[in-house]
Amino acid sequence: NDNNRISRKMKAVFQLAAVFAITLLTPTEIGAFVNHPLAVDTPKYKCSTLLYETSTAQDEETQQKACYYRAPVTNEWKPRIDISNLQVGQPLNGTVVQELLDGTTGPKIYLDCGVCRRDKYGKWQIANAMMRLGGGTNRNTKASVTRKRATRLRQRAVVPVIVSRIYPSCAQFEVVTDDVILPEIPLVIPASTLQPGQELVGTVTKVLPFGVFVDVGANRRGLLHIQKVADLYQHYIDKEKGLEQAGLERGARIRVAVLENERKRLFLDF
Repeated sequence: NDNNRISRKMKAVFQLAAVFAITLLTPTEIGAFVNHPLAVDTPKYKCSTLLYETSTAQDEETQQKACYYRAPVTNEWKPRIDISNLQVGQPLNGTVVQELLDGTTGPKIYLDCGVCRRDKYGKWQIANAMMRLGGGTNRNTKASVTRKRATRLRQRAVVPVIVSRIYPSCAQFEVVTDDVILPEIPLVIPASTLQPGQELVGTVTKVLPFGVFVDVGANRRGLLHIQKVADLYQHYIDKEKGLEQAGLERGARIRVAVLENERKRLFLDF
């Protein structure tokens, strides 16, 4: 009897030790020792894998779907326009969503015109249009006139506008009211797309002792160094005076080529 009692106690101790050890092991380790069915794919891990695959598929499906908005005129759901498909002069209908009348670059308002863009993660984001209202640096426009114009635009359910400028590098655009005659505004090209050897036509914007800065229609001005001018004319160029004598005065239209475009610095050559 004593032996049986001791054997039962020892068996109970071994069972408790085995249970404690199992709780510290992973399902694969358990199966390696006791051939437990959890060693192969357990329902828990199957479920988590299925959920992961389902969420991944849902994310891909969400990214492929179009971005919709409620049109202000018909009150119907319509797909938004990708900003990469916008064109200068394109008519849109917008509603005022924000005002910034004390901005450092002048008063402006922002409108939702049914345009969208993709962020760095590939997800759709609303791209609001900016409309300048004058004032600020324009001293001919009084602040009271600007406030009244903003109030009139805010009270309108629909504001017909026309795309006046597009900034592809930062996915932004500007609009004006449909009664404004648009000037010939060239599309601003990203400077990062310019390649060495590419020929461009630009306008001299600043003359300095070491060269001239040229606007080539990109979002970054290029530098034409004075040494390049001296190499072309094969004689010494006397700083600003010599550059102007060489026909590089401010406002001059010249043909240049991209020499180097690295680290946000654009260097030009003839």
